[in-house]
Amino acid sequence: MPNLIGVSSLRYEVLKNNQLNGTLDIGSSYGSELQFIDLQNNSIDFVEATGYNKTL
Repeated sequence: MPNLIGVSSLRYEVLKNNQLNGTLDIGSSYGSELQFIDLQNNSIDFVEATGYNKTL
């Protein structure tokens, strides 16, 4: 899967209504500015968010 959350200057990542499914791995390449990830209305079974402790 491509890195969807890898732009270091983003504060909000909106991924709602994109038909994402399965497991989403946030990884560790997100910037320190990222505060919020909106994953509404997808079919994600599990989110791996090691080190990310903000709002999903």
